[in-house]
Amino acid sequence: MRDSIRLRTRARLAYTACRRTRCSRGSLRELSAVAVLITALSSACENPLAPELCGAVADQVVPAGGAVSVRVCFNDENGDGVSLASRTSDGTVATVTVRGRVVTVTGVRGGTATVTVTARDPGGLSATVSFGVIVPGIVRLTDRHGLMPAWSPDGTRIAFLGRVPETGDTGDGSIFVMNADGSGVKRLTKSISAVAPPAWSPDGTRIVFTTRDFEIYVVNADGSGEANLTNNADWDVYPAWSPDGTRIAFVSDRDDDIEIYVMNADGSGTTNLSNSHGRDDWPAWSPDGSRITFTSRRGDDIDIYVMNADGSGVTNLTNNPALDLWPAWSPDGGRIAFRSGIPFSADIQVINADGSGATNVTNNPEYVYGSVPRWSPDGTRIAFTSADRNNTEIHVVNADGSGEATLTSTAGTVFGDHAWSPDGRTIAFSSNHSSSGFHVYVVDVSFFGKAAKRATR
Repeated sequence: MRDSIRLRTRARLAYTACRRTRCSRGSLRELSAVAVLITALSSACENPLAPELCGAVADQVVPAGGAVSVRVCFNDENGDGVSLASRTSDGTVATVTVRGRVVTVTGVRGGTATVTVTARDPGGLSATVSFGVIVPGIVRLTDRHGLMPAWSPDGTRIAFLGRVPETGDTGDGSIFVMNADGSGVKRLTKSISAVAPPAWSPDGTRIVFTTRDFEIYVVNADGSGEANLTNNADWDVYPAWSPDGTRIAFVSDRDDDIEIYVMNADGSGTTNLSNSHGRDDWPAWSPDGSRITFTSRRGDDIDIYVMNADGSGVTNLTNNPALDLWPAWSPDGGRIAFRSGIPFSADIQVINADGSGATNVTNNPEYVYGSVPRWSPDGTRIAFTSADRNNTEIHVVNADGSGEATLTSTAGTVFGDHAWSPDGRTIAFSSNHSSSGFHVYVVDVSFFGKAAKRATR
């Protein structure tokens, strides 16, 4: 305090003396500036201010084995430089390091933790900010080869494609069912080889799938009643149950063109719905069963189309030069998500069911978004896979494009489809992360929508 008073007094005396001796205007300006600086410095000495946070830090979702970097900003009104230090509330869940203004959080295992960052100035004054860290828990369900899991409608079981030798046969491409916790594994099919994802009937009593011979089969959930529904020499794939379980849409080339067909659940009454000269793929029923959306190549473009369930009212929804694939209805039937772009650069888009309001919900040129987008049961989020140069991972994003989070860091490949549990708390997927090949896993996503815990002071 005394030093600051002396500095100001000397500055005033020097300024007054200079005026009396008629110093040059330049000297007066320099002395005036020095006086202002000294006054500011002395004020800072008398009223030291702690560092101040520029803005809150959002909670972070970090996959186990992955890392997320966050830039943290503090200002110091006194002009002092600040140094940052960090700590985590639980190092078994996530670790944290800091370099300059960048804080890096690494996921260790499933759970939650709080990261606290402290900014300290040379005078010892400090400020802190805390943010939550969520590491999604991942559980391996199978101890055998497993691909393309599908949840039963009641969420108690998971069907999947397995390859396990049993009693002298190869077990190649069999349909298996297990409980949601991985117990009670049962092989349903033995005489045929399945190659595509199983799909549960809406009442959970039957499972439809495609065989290596490109036939569509159905089997009861207990393994009985195996039946060939298509039974012809042509290519029949991609079966999709109608919401009421009475019909199955599928893709076939039986009329020389690749078309969307529908048949009754017992295989009778096969009808060509799309009936075009293009290639029509990937049918998906609207939640009320009144419409079917699909991918079609008519001319030079591949677009998303929709038609009534009887094949009438065919409409091109996207009508653009991009490669539009794999449409998926929102649970309320009001929107359709799909992959749009070119083979090695694509995003997930959402449009209204009439084709209006196209919006990118992803925008990351480093990734190739390469799977069917899957809506959460409540319609608020979309799960999808993406691939960089090394790995394929699962991501989740809010339906408006905000809050994208990476759920996995497998150092491998997430293969085929992924599936939300009916309660929206987990996503089942298959990956070759383990050295023993592909297995079925579930990742916890129950943390979405929970209130974020932040502490700033």
